Amino acid sequence: MLRFWVSIGFSLLIHTEFCSAFCPKNGISGSTAGSCFFGLELNKTFDDANNFCATYFNGKLASITTPLDDSKVLELARSFFKSAENVWLGGTYDGSKIEWLDGSPDVYQNFVSETAPGKVVLNLKGGQWSTPTWNSMIPFICLVKDNDISTPSPSPTVPSPNTCPNSSPCPSGWTYIETFKSCYKLIYTVNGASGDENCRVANANLASIHSPEENKIVYELTKTGVNDLQAWILFGGQRTGLGVDDWKWSDGSPWNYTNWAPGEPNNYSGNSYCVRFYADVTNPAMTAKWDDWPCDMAYRAALCQQPAKF
Repeated sequence: MLRFWVSIGFSLLIHTEFCSAFCPKNGISGSTAGSCFFGLELNKTFDDANNFCATYFNGKLASITTPLDDSKVLELARSFFKSAENVWLGGTYDGSKIEWLDGSPDVYQNFVSETAPGKVVLNLKGGQWSTPTWNSMIPFICLVKDNDISTPSPSPTVPSPNTCPNSSPCPSGWTYIETFKSCYKLIYTVNGASGDENCRVANANLASIHSPEENKIVYELTKTGVNDLQAWILFGGQRTGLGVDDWKWSDGSPWNYTNWAPGEPNNYSGNSYCVRFYADVTNPAMTAKWDDWPCDMAYRAALCQQPAKF
């Protein structure tokens, strides 16, 4: 798992494989053996944040059941989320008790006084918990637990093994997606040439997409939740001729999947040699669709991709 830092509140600290509790280099192990906390500065609602933790990392929004974990998560959050005021935790407060999404017991609370019922957030300035007055879109903390590991009682003379090794298959600042064994990073405010160059300087390529599942990953990595007709993302499709199928991926992988928007590609401008990805659009029918577009136009970001290194 790995950390991913960029502007527009889209940083990720993400988990790798779940054969063991494998924390990223800057993740933290929890007080429960085989558990790992990590932060994602990806602005989402409470439900969407939890769905992201569950879908991509087999985890939940974080539960906190000890003062030690509370202190460690606060330190983690303050070090990663430089501009955030609050981050989601995985609890719902009824004014008296907390129900944690992962089923953890309500054995510890750290609310500010007179907290109203609602979803639980951690305030990074004051260090205590509260509930927002609306369903905010903010960063969040995920928690993954290795439920398959049985933890024997350690010998009095032999320390228990470290269940959260400090290693990552991606460079610092990149997002690891275990399903595709790939690392991703967004480079903001680019055109076709500068986006491609920035990826190559980082020993990567503009991202290629080979399946509906991979297309969904790209959508989740690039959307902000703010609808914008011009929220265009550059990825690695390159026109090779005037035909509908005259395309290639800049990384040399097979051109074996497309998700064109209706009527595309149409080479409308006569020089549409790149591909843009619709991450945030007002028309739901265009969501996560592709469109051929001039390379010299401005794009909100370019998505770079490189193989994970184990």
